[in-house]
Amino acid sequence: MTSRTLPVPGLYRPLVKLLHWAAFCLLLAAPTAGLTPAIRWALVGVAGIWGLGFAVFGHLGRPGPALTGIAGRGFVPMHIGLLLAVVICAGMAIFAAPGPLEGAPRVTFLVTCGLGLLHGIFHLWRHTALGDGALRNMTPRILHGIL
Repeated sequence: MTSRTLPVPGLYRPLVKLLHWAAFCLLLAAPTAGLTPAIRWALVGVAGIWGLGFAVFGHLGRPGPALTGIAGRGFVPMHIGLLLAVVICAGMAIFAAPGPLEGAPRVTFLVTCGLGLLHGIFHLWRHTALGDGALRNMTPRILHGIL
């Protein structure tokens, strides 16, 4: 089932926004506090909720009319691949030994940060180059005046 065939409850879109910001804040906190069990399990929880929402409601994003060509055609597969990669990285974090950012936790952290950075750069490009307001979809309304 996709989001076209299953009605999306009104709380799921705001939850996706919250999950974006929670993941971002947790990834910022990890280098400072270390990849503690609390941060690790919080990241796993965010990825799990996100994966469950995707499994139930499908992909909610759409490329928009300004995004054409290969970027428009690749938008949904890219986001689905990104979601799966982040869920896999979070799953790996469960089995990684507790402790500082060394070994498997460090690789998981770096891969997750890299994917998030690419994701953010793509949407920043969309927002600025295409002028489609892509960042307004994910930022609180209080910040819309500066976007």
